[in-house]
Amino acid sequence: MKKYRFTFHELLLVAAVFVAGVVLTIPVLSSTQEDATAAACADKSRQLGAAFAAFANGNDGFLPRTQLGADQKVDNLWVLWTFDMLRKEFIKADNLICPEGDAMISDNWARNKVNALKRGSLRNSDVYAYAFYGYNVIGAGGGLAGERPVKLAGLSNRIILTADSWEGNNYQIARYIGASCIMNRYVKGRGLVYPLHDGKATVLWSDGSVSSEAAGDFPHESWNHGVFAVRSNWVAGK
Repeated sequence: MKKYRFTFHELLLVAAVFVAGVVLTIPVLSSTQEDATAAACADKSRQLGAAFAAFANGNDGFLPRTQLGADQKVDNLWVLWTFDMLRKEFIKADNLICPEGDAMISDNWARNKVNALKRGSLRNSDVYAYAFYGYNVIGAGGGLAGERPVKLAGLSNRIILTADSWEGNNYQIARYIGASCIMNRYVKGRGLVYPLHDGKATVLWSDGSVSSEAAGDFPHESWNHGVFAVRSNWVAGK
């Protein structure tokens, strides 16, 4: 039986079809991966929402304070909401890590901070300032020092509790690491909303819902409650 041999032109055609298939598949795979990381981020935000509700339920209805007072320092450091909720077992360290933000990190200093955050040590340290989900300092956390505790049930409007964030004092570092607190203006140690997911930020609202928002397009009431969003065309550096 005579074996069929492909001609050179037929082999070229097969190769061209294969390359075209690969080229068409890559954007689909990339889009699928981005959708998966955004979904994982949204799920973590929902878990944070449940944790805030549980915290309020066990603390006379009050949300976590931005930070505790000077008389409640641990290891001679201020206790931020992140460490406070972790040590009280309302959250785990993984709840504070956005998969997209984690994948972006290339700066060694920032990588060391996030790796330390992932370990979730019960020893208080500055790593708890670098969560990828920033907490609404004014609207939910009771102010810069948590001096005016807020009751979850007392919120009259649907406001932002947390959102993807970055610490705004150093742009080169900021694009690689988050901030545990977000505000309506830059203050050292406090960050801003940052659109980590293809120009959009994952937002946890006070009613427990989660949405993906273009950072410059938040509903008006969120701006009135202490959150400032960077322009939506400030796309995260990948």
